Amino acid sequence: MLRMDQVAELQALDSRLAALQKRRRALDDGAGLHTTLVQARQAWEQARTGLHATEVQVRTWELEVESLAAKRKKFEQDLYGGRITNPKELESLQAEVNALKRAISRIEDQILGGMETIERERPEVVALEQSAKGQDEALAAHVEAYRQEVAAIDAEQAELAARREAMAAEIDELLLRKYERIRARAGGIAVVRVEHDRCGGCHVALPEGMLVRVREGDDLVTCEECGRILRPARV
Repeated sequence: MLRMDQVAELQALDSRLAALQKRRRALDDGAGLHTTLVQARQAWEQARTGLHATEVQVRTWELEVESLAAKRKKFEQDLYGGRITNPKELESLQAEVNALKRAISRIEDQILGGMETIERERPEVVALEQSAKGQDEALAAHVEAYRQEVAAIDAEQAELAARREAMAAEIDELLLRKYERIRARAGGIAVVRVEHDRCGGCHVALPEGMLVRVREGDDLVTCEECGRILRPARV
């Protein structure tokens, strides 16, 4: 294999490896979806906590009403049972019964408001739960696809790296060093084709004498402007 063909093929492998590395870096690992999922879970948890707090409060009010109703029943028994005949005591009992009725009525209004809140918020909690579960499933599917793509890229990179190592071992050491130096300072592209009598890297017009040398093949002519190795134009 001619020296020009060797470095050109090595450049092709390096370009493919660089493209794979760029593609791998550009992959979406699902971080954005994970953030969205965390927010969805937080919204669901906050709504669920609020609903539970309302349910507990309603139950507390119900127990309070039961307790007050029991007291009212006892007072009413004393009031209407005939056991107490003292007018002042009866007046005091009546006042207690009336106060209990007002307290029970007030708490029952609170219970009604709490039940309305529960009926309104429960569907919202269910919807938020379903949304969080859906986003969880979407993230899991995305991460699995990401892992598969990473594995495929890594496998291809490993194959190309092995081929590159084998090819580099066949190239003259001085030529390989020259190629690596040019590639390091020229953005990873050490070998370019001549395009319309111009350098395919920096696009500077090439003198006729240099073009002739490039067309002859194995002279490893480098561009005087960017230093890249020049290949003949495609036929």
